[in-house]
Amino acid sequence: CVNFAEKNGLMSDEEAIQARKFAKIGNGPGGCKNKAECESYCNDVAHLDQCLDFASKNGLVSSSELNEAKKVAEVLKAGGKLPGGCKNKAECESFCNDLDNVGECFDFAEKAGFIPTDEIDDARKAVKAIKAGAKPPGGCKNKKECNNYCSDSVHIEECFSFAEKAGFIPPEELEQAKKIIPLMKAGKMPGNCKDKASCDNYCKDDAHIDECANFAIEAGFMKPEEAEMFKKTGGKGPGNCRGKDECESFCNNPANQEQCFKFASEKG
Repeated sequence: CVNFAEKNGLMSDEEAIQARKFAKIGNGPGGCKNKAECESYCNDVAHLDQCLDFASKNGLVSSSELNEAKKVAEVLKAGGKLPGGCKNKAECESFCNDLDNVGECFDFAEKAGFIPTDEIDDARKAVKAIKAGAKPPGGCKNKKECNNYCSDSVHIEECFSFAEKAGFIPPEELEQAKKIIPLMKAGKMPGNCKDKASCDNYCKDDAHIDECANFAIEAGFMKPEEAEMFKKTGGKGPGNCRGKDECESFCNNPANQEQCFKFASEKG
C-alpha cells in the first residue's frame, strides 16, 4: 500500500519513510494501528510522555519537533496548563491565533522556552501593544512571519506604525526613522539594507562610504559639508571611533587628546 501511495503521489517521501518504519514496528502507543488513530491518541496531553518515548525510540519525528514537545511536557509536569485548555497542536494554534488570547499564549511560550532569551523583551512589548489594540502588521503571528512581511518596502508604513506603538524604536531615533520611510519605499536604502543594524553594518565597509554619505544627505542626517568630512575620514575618527558620541567619548579622555588633535589637524 505504501509503494502504491508513493508511486501515485498520495504520500510524500517523508510520509512513506515513516509509514515503512511504522509497518516494521507494529502497533503504536495505546495500540494505535495507523496515522489517524495514533494522532488521535497522542493529541491527548495525558499520553504525551508515552508518545514522545515511542516517537523518539523509533525516529518518527524530527529532532526539532521532539524538543518542542519535550518542552511542553516539562511545563505540564510542573503543573502548567496549555493555553485555553487546548488538547493538541491544532487546538492550541487555533486558540493562539486569536489576538484576544495573546497574553495567555505568550506566558505559556515563555515558560516553555519557545522564545529565545534575547527576544523576550521585544516579545513582551509586542504583546503589550496588541493588548492595547495594535494590530500586528499583515496579521503576522511570530517574529519570522513579521520579518518576512516587513521586509517588503510596500508595508513599511504599517510596520513602522506597529514598531512605534510597541516601543521597538527608541524615542531619540523616531524622527530619523520617519525620515527614512520615503527612501525605503523608493528603494533608496544603501545596499538595500532593511533595518538600523544591517544599515550600520553595510556602511562600516569603506567601499560603501560614498553611497552611505550621499544617502545621509538625502535623508537629512548630514549636511553636505559633514558628508564631505565623512568621506574624507572614511567614516572613522581617532581610535577608529564611529559617530559623534563615540568620538567625543574617546577624545574626552585626556590620554587620547594628542591623538585627537593630530587627527583634527590632518583632516582639516
